[in-house]
Parts: sequence; structure tokens; C-alpha cells
Amino acid sequence: MTYTYCERIAPGETEKTCRDIGASHSFQSKLRENEIWKLHSRAYKKYFARVRKKTMTKPEFEAWSTEAERIRDEALQDYVRASTAEARAEVAASVEKKRLRWAEWR
Repeated sequence: MTYTYCERIAPGETEKTCRDIGASHSFQSKLRENEIWKLHSRAYKKYFARVRKKTMTKPEFEAWSTEAERIRDEALQDYVRASTAEARAEVAASVEKKRLRWAEWR
């Protein structure tokens, strides 16, 4: 889903535009409503922290990130096609297992 937001300063803000706030709210909503996005975000933060702590190199992180995005995108397709909550839970569990392997990736 794509949204178009204006470039004006948002109501009640002094610097942030509607686009800034709208994009953030849209992403946060996606995280709340979709388990796949939530799992990916958690893993991304974990590995990005490793880069900041210098326990993982930036090229290693970029390689991991590319693979993680591929896994996420495939899972999102399955998640959207799932017709029941149980089927969506199975897709999320599959991603969780792959996420555990991401931990062993390095």
C-alpha cells in the first residue's frame, strides 16, 4: 500500500512534515499488524547493533541484510495468501526458524 503525504509542517509540529510523520506511523502500523515485519525488524536491529559494536563488518551485514530481505519478501507473500490465522502463524514460525539460522550465519 502506498500513501501520499503533503510536504507541509504537520499540525502540532514545528519541523516534521506530514510525510515524515505519516511514513513513521505507516511503518509502525505495519509492525503491529504483521508478524513477518516484526520478526524482520527485530533481527535487523540485532545485526545492525553488531555492526555498531564492531563485532560484524559492514560487508557481512549487507550480505546478511540482502538475504534477510529475500526471506522476508518471500514470507510476506505467503503471509498475505494465508487464509487463516493458523496458516499465518505457520508462516511466521517458519521465518522464526530461519531467523534462528541467521543468528548462526556468522
